[in-house]
Formats: sequence, C-alpha cells, structure tokens
Amino acid sequence: MSTNMEISDRDKQLIYIVAALAIIAAAYFFGFKNFMDQRDAYKSQEQQYRDEYSTLIEHQRNREQYVAMTAQYKLDREELLTYYEDGYNQENMIKTLSDIETEDKVAIGEIGFVQPVAVYTFKTEEGKVGVSNAMNITFAGDYEAVKKYLASLLAIKSKVKIVGVDIRYDELLQVCAGTISIEHYSIYGPESVGPKTVIDLPVGVDNIFDSNAVTSNVHTTGANGSYILTDYDACVLINPDESTIDSVIVGTTNDSKAKDSLSYDKNDTVDLTITVDGKDGKYTISYKLGEDTYPSKNYEKGVSFDPGETLDLLVQSSVRDGNKDKVSVKATLINNSDMDLNVLVSGDDTVSPRFEAVKREGEITIYR
Repeated sequence: MSTNMEISDRDKQLIYIVAALAIIAAAYFFGFKNFMDQRDAYKSQEQQYRDEYSTLIEHQRNREQYVAMTAQYKLDREELLTYYEDGYNQENMIKTLSDIETEDKVAIGEIGFVQPVAVYTFKTEEGKVGVSNAMNITFAGDYEAVKKYLASLLAIKSKVKIVGVDIRYDELLQVCAGTISIEHYSIYGPESVGPKTVIDLPVGVDNIFDSNAVTSNVHTTGANGSYILTDYDACVLINPDESTIDSVIVGTTNDSKAKDSLSYDKNDTVDLTITVDGKDGKYTISYKLGEDTYPSKNYEKGVSFDPGETLDLLVQSSVRDGNKDKVSVKATLINNSDMDLNVLVSGDDTVSPRFEAVKREGEITIYR
C-alpha cells in the first residue's frame, strides 16, 4: 500500500494566494499604514509651520512699529518708576517732612512710622518688590497753612498717598491740629541702596533735638510732649508780623469768646509772665503780657481753673517771614503748684527762635 504525498497544483495555488495576501496585509500594517500616519503628521506639522510663517511674515511687515513700541514702553516704564523712591529710609523722610514743616509754617509734633509692607512683586525682575511705608503725623497750624501742608505732602517727588486726615479747630487760637496718615511707596531691589540722607543743622547746634534758646529744669524732645498740641490748659500763639491776627495771643483752653485772652500786636519783643499756683486739686492761673494782665483785677491772686490730670502749656510759634519780622516773646514761667508744668514749644523758627524762657521757677519741663 502506498501513500501519495504530492501537493496538487490546485493546493499550491491556494497556498500561493494565502501567502500573497499575508504579505500584502503585512505590508499594509507594517509599511503602508505607517506611511499614512507619517503623512498625516507631516500635513499637521506643515499647517503649523504655515501658521507660524504667516505670523512671522505679519510681524516682519510691522517690525518697525513693534521696535518703536518696545522702545516707548521701556521709556514709559522708566518714567513710571521715577515716581517711586529707589529704596527707603526713615531719616530721609524725616528730613523731607521737616523741610515741608518749615516752608509751610505747620508744626509737626510727632511722626510715627509703621512697619513697611510689600504690596507688589515684579514678575520679570527677581528680587524687586514694591513696598508701602506708612506713617502718622501729628501737626498744628492755621487753616491756610494746613491746606498748603496737605498739598505739599502730595507734591513730594516720590509717590505719596494721604489715607486719612483728622483735624480739630480751636476757635480761640484759630489753630487747626490733628493727625495725617500717609503711605509712601518705594521699590526695593537687589541693587537698591536707599536715598542718601542729608541733614543740615543751624550753625552752633550739634544736636538736632536741642536748642539753647529755651532753658528749663528739664529739656527734652518735642515728640514726647506732642499730646499737648491737642490737649493743653493754656496757650501762647506767636504769629508773624504780617499775620492777619495779633502778633502774640495768650489764653486758656475752651475760651471761644476770648474772655480770658490777652493779645499784643507790635513787631517787637514782648515780656510774658505765666504763674500757676495751688495744690490738692485747687489751682489758680494768671498771666501778664506787656502791660496787660489777666485777671485785670487782683492779678496777684489769679483765677481758679482745673488743669485735669496734667498741667500743660502750648506755645504755638512760627517761622519768621524775614529779617523785618521781629515778633518774639521773653517768658517768665512760675510754677508754684504741686503739679509739674509741661510746656511744648511747637513750630518755632530754628535759626532765630521767637520764644525764649528767660526765667523759670518750680518743676517745669519744656519740650521743643
């Protein structure tokens, strides 16, 4: 018995067909399909390049405009930054405020600084930060001077914002006193060194908080007595010769009708004596300005008054108008009471002071 292992021609043809189909299928999946995918990717990339090309062509057409705009933006940026101080220090701000005080004839009692706060971070410049430096300023002066003072604060060459004003008006002395809150903006950066502080002192003065013009048992800085600007028992107002009110006015607090006041209106030096007496809550006060006295009768006995918890005298002086302005006061201060007399001399001329305490008796502290 024999077995025929030969493949028929028909079967061979079938095998050839199947093999051809397999080759075709393999060519599609491993060759042609990859080519198709690559073609789609190339088409997508081609479109992307066409879009970029169109954008670049458009930019190229407007190149000069973009260059000019970029240059202008840089100039605008630099100009904007000039409004903000490069770095910051308190000494420089004190000097700036002091110059304004002298020019505008407003007396600054105290400057209270608040911890600086970062309010802006530059995204393109590492380490550069915009900072707000807040401060509170107590002040006193006449109405026109205060208006000018507010304008001068806003005119400081670096960026300043007034965030709050609290003003009280004294009808007797025609003085505005209160507190101004401001924010000064500056920019700190890696290269910021802060503005250079320049403080010019009058000749012969080696301590910015001292002056030989006033002598007393105790002499200290004006900041500690700043409360007297708005809380005093008696007041001496010394004005320029060209002022619309009298050169020197003396009175007590809450005297809106000026019945307790004395005034002097000559362009020269006038003598003033203020005497306080009493103890255990019972006190008297009297004063003499030139030839006039208060009280006009029984001057030596004085008049009864209640100083409250502290005994305070405010001397609200002013800067001289010029060499022809000779208004000044030579004061004798006598404190025979069981309380300390606190005297604040505010706004006086630093070169040629108007107020001089030539004599004092008892416990007296003068803040200047």
